[in-house]
Amino acid sequence: MSSKRIRVEESHKTVDHAIWLVCGRKALKEEYEGASLTPLEKQVVSLRESIPANALLLVACGYRVKLYGRDSHVVSRRSGIMCIRSKPFEYSSVPYVRVELYIRRLVAMGYHVAFADQESAAVRAVEGVKCGIFRRTVSHLYSRGTLLPGEQIVSQSTGNGIDEAAIPEVDDEESSSYNAKDSWEDDVNAEKGDPSELFMCFIGLSTTDTFTPMTSVGAEILQVLLVSFVTRSRKVFLVSSASSLEDIVMQFDIVEVIVVEQGNNNLHDNQGKDAGHMRGIPEKYTRILQNALLLNYGPTLVGEEDGKCVSVSVYTQEEGESFNSAITAYLKPYKLDKMYQMMCAECDPNSGKGKPRGGGGSVALQDGVSDGTKSVLRLPGSTLRALEIFQSSIGHKGSLLSLLGHCLTLQGARTLRLWLAAPLASRSDIMERQSVIAYLLEGGEKDAVQNLLRECGKLGDVEAIIAKIHSQRCTVLEYLRLLRMSRNLYAGASGILASSTPPTLLESLLRSVTTPALKKFLHEHAAEMDFSVTAPIQLFTGKGITVPDPLRKHLEDFSSAQEALTRELERVREVLRLPGLEYRTLAGTSFVIDVPSAKASHIPEDWIVLTRTKSNVRYHTPTIVQENLSLCAAKDRLAATAATLWQQRQEALCQPGGDLEMLVGVIKAVAAMDVLYSLSVASSATGYIPPQLVEIAEVEKQRDGAAISIVAGRHPVLDQCLTNGYVSCDMHLCVGGTWLLTGPNMGGKSAFMRMVGCFVVMAQLGSYVPAEVATLPVFTGIYCRMGSSDAILEGNSTFFTEMEDTTRILRAPELARSLVFMDELGRGTSSFDGFSVAAATLDYLVSMHATCIFVTHYHLLCDPFVSGSLRSDRLSSIGNSKVHHSVSSNPLVECHYMGFRMENEDSASSNSSSAHKTTSLESDSQRVIFTYKPCPGVTPSSFGVEVAKMAGLPDHVIKEARIISLKEEETQSLRTSVHLLRQLLE
Repeated sequence: MSSKRIRVEESHKTVDHAIWLVCGRKALKEEYEGASLTPLEKQVVSLRESIPANALLLVACGYRVKLYGRDSHVVSRRSGIMCIRSKPFEYSSVPYVRVELYIRRLVAMGYHVAFADQESAAVRAVEGVKCGIFRRTVSHLYSRGTLLPGEQIVSQSTGNGIDEAAIPEVDDEESSSYNAKDSWEDDVNAEKGDPSELFMCFIGLSTTDTFTPMTSVGAEILQVLLVSFVTRSRKVFLVSSASSLEDIVMQFDIVEVIVVEQGNNNLHDNQGKDAGHMRGIPEKYTRILQNALLLNYGPTLVGEEDGKCVSVSVYTQEEGESFNSAITAYLKPYKLDKMYQMMCAECDPNSGKGKPRGGGGSVALQDGVSDGTKSVLRLPGSTLRALEIFQSSIGHKGSLLSLLGHCLTLQGARTLRLWLAAPLASRSDIMERQSVIAYLLEGGEKDAVQNLLRECGKLGDVEAIIAKIHSQRCTVLEYLRLLRMSRNLYAGASGILASSTPPTLLESLLRSVTTPALKKFLHEHAAEMDFSVTAPIQLFTGKGITVPDPLRKHLEDFSSAQEALTRELERVREVLRLPGLEYRTLAGTSFVIDVPSAKASHIPEDWIVLTRTKSNVRYHTPTIVQENLSLCAAKDRLAATAATLWQQRQEALCQPGGDLEMLVGVIKAVAAMDVLYSLSVASSATGYIPPQLVEIAEVEKQRDGAAISIVAGRHPVLDQCLTNGYVSCDMHLCVGGTWLLTGPNMGGKSAFMRMVGCFVVMAQLGSYVPAEVATLPVFTGIYCRMGSSDAILEGNSTFFTEMEDTTRILRAPELARSLVFMDELGRGTSSFDGFSVAAATLDYLVSMHATCIFVTHYHLLCDPFVSGSLRSDRLSSIGNSKVHHSVSSNPLVECHYMGFRMENEDSASSNSSSAHKTTSLESDSQRVIFTYKPCPGVTPSSFGVEVAKMAGLPDHVIKEARIISLKEEETQSLRTSVHLLRQLLE
């Protein structure tokens, strides 16, 4: 084979590989035949090989930023930018000045984004490089969890701010500094509506010998580590069941999932779409993640990831590498590895800086969402989902969080989510919050507190600014605004304390904002607070500031070059006999001598002509060229040294026990005040009242007292969302008692349970509730069994999953002090088996004195309790299921059903449900009208056929269903009568 043929084949292979790598597809024959890669295209391929395959690559090319191949299709589809067909790669481009906006948008959509910047022309000129391709390197790699809110993505010119301070006539630099400030303010406003903590979820499988000897050898233990760089939170959980993982996923706002697996670490073999399917993770865990999160497995040509903003990545752990070391290595390209190591050191029990987060199940979960100093209400993930605490079927809008969310600061909104995930379980602590809400509702310093919170809210995401200081990404402007905000908070809190006597909790929070340490800190930095600067050099050379020694030599060189340029200008004036001549800056070129054409005859021969016009000639003298280079070099050294000093300033602030820890305490106090203010706004709605709270221990001494008493209660969220509001209803249930709730399909049973659950959560949060009267016990846990799901790959049916959830409830701690909701238990199997499981579960809950609402369509469950018997061996002794409007003689169990009435379709007449026989209930000429109010007794029918009719089933199917229903009902009634007769004869 000739050498030419070999070169051609190698070129074909190179182009084919480049198209596969950049475009994500195989190359067509006509694409690589006769084609070759330009130096820029080779550079793009090299850059693509250096980053993860699931990242979009943006390449700076002069005044444009380009995306190639697959990435071009993605940005064209998601952002409406034209994809230009070209060989070998299609491409899209955006202006360089807008790249920050597009990076933020793509990251918010769930993509990982790499930005490859190019070297500046000035650097090439200083180095004497006159030809060849510009060098480009990946300077930034971002994802949803690693891009801090308001972070400056594209660095400004190193000269920014120097010319504003030292050479005011250079207008372009002043404009650049001003625009940078405005851009930052726009970013703050853009980020203001996102209170997410941006948790990254690292998942790894391990055997028990790595963690704890308490579990059996070989058991599949999942280590879940949550990291938030916004709030600098690091939480570790051990997960051995799907329900435990669901608790974590439901309670924390996860924006990235990273699977850490063993194997050969290859960036492109393990970070692609195929690897994104969480290989090696048991299906019971992946099912939870897929159901709870909108998982995005990386960019595709056809848009499979569209609308899914939680990215999934895979990092392959090297042999012998620890889990923490693997996470550190994963974060290194994102330049957050050092910050993560600092967070690990703070949580190291041997360092004395903090306590580690660990453990498994609900214990670790509650430790993760609370500060560990107060007892909290246990809310498993199934409860959060069933009660729609954070998300509803229509998204965030229909959740309890959206109803209570009136915070004025982002850190307050995050704290509200934490409080909702773990409400208080101590009456005294709850009453402290309730007293603050009452104080604010009565007008006590509400305006002053609101102004204080608004002052903090002006800065935007304060926690993100503190996180940026820890990661050395904070700008000088953000730092100075943080100082001014702290000063204003101190003044506002001091004014409130001086003019009033707030409740104990509010007073404690205000005093946390007026500590002597903060006063001392503000005094030490008083000179900096009034600076109006944007660059580090301006901060260290401002009025009243002692210039650091490392800057003095460079400032002298800078001044020397300026003086030399001034002397040269005076000499030029003498040569040209133009005493009013000044330097000009034209088209980015500084120190230009603009001479009228009539004076051109006086120009020395060694002057360098820059441009000519009809009326003017522009020059540089040799001295100007030399001194301008010296000035630029001094500016660069000044900027680099000032940047280093600024990094050192940020590191000093982050020292243990330093000023930043004190500021974190101030922000936490403000966040708590913001949550209390938000609850007071929600509680100010019409019809809201403060609930009376009762300790369960007090009720246990007197079982005949009703602990849960609600009069005219309304579901707080549905009452706001529904056009006609929510139908109010009453409830009276003693602690340790059970409501057996039956009723028609779509009659409001589930909504009623959710109303009671929301009341308890709101009350123990400290909020008011929508009712005329509400007396509630202080529970230690709420457990729900609602909805259905399955795990096909693991062979788990809907019924099996239902039994797993029920098992967790029955094994929950302190059932006697917990509230339990069971919705249609046993419906996933045969009637007899389902009835048996439901009956046994009900008997167990009653025996454990759990406060329970037990919804069922097994009407036979109610018969023993209607007759007053509680013995479990009589649950199978079924009687007439048509008994209704009877009240149980046993106070522990009461039978209720959701009310309805029957109405003739051809007339307006209506009758009570109790006045109709079975034949009339099944009549074609009548329809069911739901009242949505609980009534004592047992429902005569579930009206499944009526609901099927409402859903639009064909008339002949409905008619046949009614006939079959009547026959089966008669047969069952006959069997029941025969069974009772046999018992009497025996």
